[in-house]
Amino acid sequence: MKETESRTRDGTASDQNPVGSIVSNVQDAVDRGWVLFPAKPNPDKPGKLKPACNWQREELPPVDAWVDSSDAYAVHCGKSGLVVIDIDGETGCESFDRLLDKCGIQGWPDTYTVQTPRGGYHLYFKNQGFRNSESDIATNVDVRGAGGCVFAAGSVIDGKTYEVTSDSPVADLPQWLVYELAGYELQRQSEGWYKRDLDDLVTEVEAAQPGERNSALNTVAFVAFSHDRIDDAEARDRLREAALQAGLEIEETIRSLNE
Repeated sequence: MKETESRTRDGTASDQNPVGSIVSNVQDAVDRGWVLFPAKPNPDKPGKLKPACNWQREELPPVDAWVDSSDAYAVHCGKSGLVVIDIDGETGCESFDRLLDKCGIQGWPDTYTVQTPRGGYHLYFKNQGFRNSESDIATNVDVRGAGGCVFAAGSVIDGKTYEVTSDSPVADLPQWLVYELAGYELQRQSEGWYKRDLDDLVTEVEAAQPGERNSALNTVAFVAFSHDRIDDAEARDRLREAALQAGLEIEETIRSLNE
């Protein structure tokens, strides 16, 4: 694929080059190790796509069975180990810019990025156990993680294409964004989290099952580091030990604990 300019800080899109056929884009996605399935126009929502198979319940059709006859396809975020920040249109772009300002971040993250036909963007990151959400972190900014999907580069709807604007490698989820996502996931859970002491939080990490350990560590770390009554250094040491004992890799643990 051709590399193109990434999105600029002032919210305007930079010059873009044609991405090429769906076949070349699908091959690139396959080479990245992503799990894919075909998509098609949504008759109930003009200008939008829908999955062309029951992707959440059925075995996905092999790529060779649909790539030559389809104009669109999707990435299964959960099975591909991805979390995608889905920024919807110019309103979503402005909202994401405000989120960056609030967090003291200069410039959009450098990662694999796709512009949508509606003028929005998909920012791809390595997942750390986050699930789907809609407009939690910012208005018109959704999260597609475990149990989610996004329509992918090269897909065409009404003559408009999902285009790559940054062909950078998929980056780790920035720590500031990890805390934003963990914070909103925490709000959806019981307020009882805040009544727990460090021993209870450590137990949550130790008891987490495979597939849930990253999410548990992110949530627990957010709670521990956001309260004066828990010492940050002690929390970091004990949560690191608990995460490693639970089976998390050292790199994942360090990212979650911001070491």
